[in-house]
Amino acid sequence: MEFRHKKTPTWTLFFAMLAARVLLVLPGCLMRSPRLDPLSQEFYDYARLIMTSEESDIFRHLPDVESRQEFIIDFWDKRDPDPFTEENEFRTAFFQRIEEANRFFRSEGIPGWKTDRGRIYIYLGQPDRIEQRPYMRDPEIKGLIWWGYLDYRFGVWFADRRGDGQYMIYEYSSIRGESLNEVLERVQDNQVRKRGEDFGNRYLDFGLEYDREEDAFLLSIPVEDMVFLEEKGYFKAELNFDFYLYRRRINWQRKLHKTRLFETPQRDVLKMTHLEFEFPCRLSNGDYYVDVVVTGDRGVGKTRKIFRVKVF
Repeated sequence: MEFRHKKTPTWTLFFAMLAARVLLVLPGCLMRSPRLDPLSQEFYDYARLIMTSEESDIFRHLPDVESRQEFIIDFWDKRDPDPFTEENEFRTAFFQRIEEANRFFRSEGIPGWKTDRGRIYIYLGQPDRIEQRPYMRDPEIKGLIWWGYLDYRFGVWFADRRGDGQYMIYEYSSIRGESLNEVLERVQDNQVRKRGEDFGNRYLDFGLEYDREEDAFLLSIPVEDMVFLEEKGYFKAELNFDFYLYRRRINWQRKLHKTRLFETPQRDVLKMTHLEFEFPCRLSNGDYYVDVVVTGDRGVGKTRKIFRVKVF
């Protein structure tokens, strides 16, 4: 199989996989789609490839077309690496890869995006190296194809077991000794960042807790992950916070948008380990998913995490 060389945006996706040297059951293979209206069903068929388990749980419990359409808009907005442009580069790249997977792997007898190679292609893009060889030691394997991803230090083997040209995931390897799940979790950290335009040289991590006594979210960002504007002896940063709240198993959702300007003398910042932010929000007792998107000033740098919060 030859690929036409094409630069694609840097974006990565997460999915749960089984251990090495087994036939892999990829997400969506065993999951039954909910009974949805046609537009929601069309979205779900493709988007569940890249949905987190929390998002899938939320979407499958939304009660009506209106709430699902609102979810769909938010789903793509959360992944937009540059909200100040008209195009959502992430969404464009995702559907571009689906089209390419359908073209490259249509010979396997099912839509290309549903094949193992098609799914890996959608998740990680075009491999840096491809090798193809017969497999002589095992008569049950008619051929092997290896894909190597240099940036991810990761390689995956696909095996044709029936001699019909349908290649299933056979095994994988990671130079760092990580499991496939760990590799993809690490790669996912850069899901909504643009190369060279982030909070620093590493992923912006953050923690979230809910203070029941104060009725507020407490969000903490490690200082070492931040890049500040230095001005007249002060460290400055403007951050935008978008909260998407969903109460589990109950048809309830809410959105909050907050902006915080951090401005502190350099000498004080050097003594800090974390930046602490408080966001008042009254929640009744229950079990919630809280999807948080943090964006830097003028949309530069964007990161996202989903938390499960229980309020008693």
